[in-house]
Amino acid sequence: MTRWIPDDQKIRVYSWHEWAGLTVFAVTALRLLWRLTHRPPPIDIPAWEKVTASLVYAAMYLLLVAQPIVGWLLSAAFGFQVVYLGLIPVPVPVAEDKALAGRLQELHETLAIALALLFAAHLAGVLYHHLVRRDAVLSRMLPSAARRSSGSA
Repeated sequence: MTRWIPDDQKIRVYSWHEWAGLTVFAVTALRLLWRLTHRPPPIDIPAWEKVTASLVYAAMYLLLVAQPIVGWLLSAAFGFQVVYLGLIPVPVPVAEDKALAGRLQELHETLAIALALLFAAHLAGVLYHHLVRRDAVLSRMLPSAARRSSGSA
């Protein structure tokens, strides 16, 4: 992550990375709560596409929750406490353990690659629907789509 960053700036970059991870975790938790209480507008696509989309969404949510947790454990295992925005100390969940840190670092990198691949699959699906099929999948993601579908029911 910091291969090309000067040594005197690495701690700052790691802190920003940790803050971003915690923010992603919080936003994902809020998004999951929203998603559990608000149904998406209906869409007319084949059943196999609905199943595939559901699997991709579920995997993305799983990784968006797991990745920051693994990163938090990783920081602790390396002996660093995460301090969100430089103000709020986050509890240290595990003792310093370099061997565990190494395994968590590999897992963190693997999850990052998997998340990027899932994002690419999601983007490819959206572009396919928008550019090839020319259906309403992309417009359905916009907040106005939910208002239109609830107003027409």
